[in-house]
Amino acid sequence: NTPEYTQLIGSPPKRLIQTNGPNPVIVREGHLWTYPVQQISAPINVCGAGDAFTAGLAIACASGRYSSGVITPSMLDVAIVHSTRHITGGASYCD
Repeated sequence: NTPEYTQLIGSPPKRLIQTNGPNPVIVREGHLWTYPVQQISAPINVCGAGDAFTAGLAIACASGRYSSGVITPSMLDVAIVHSTRHITGGASYCD
């Protein structure tokens, strides 16, 4: 997420995907664009949400959606759905 990255690294690289809780995902690929996330009203446990997002992105890449070498909205959709399922599923092992 944005605060962690800034604390650890400083200025962002040319290619980066940043998650930031309920705020839009920020994608930096030569230019900056944002992608909205689904607003959740169910009880959530955010432990592991970033890992779940990354896993969803890896699933999208493995399914052939990354053939152009560019992050696409459909890839982010998969990642967001994957992480949303994770955080609304309880993830009680992180409590």
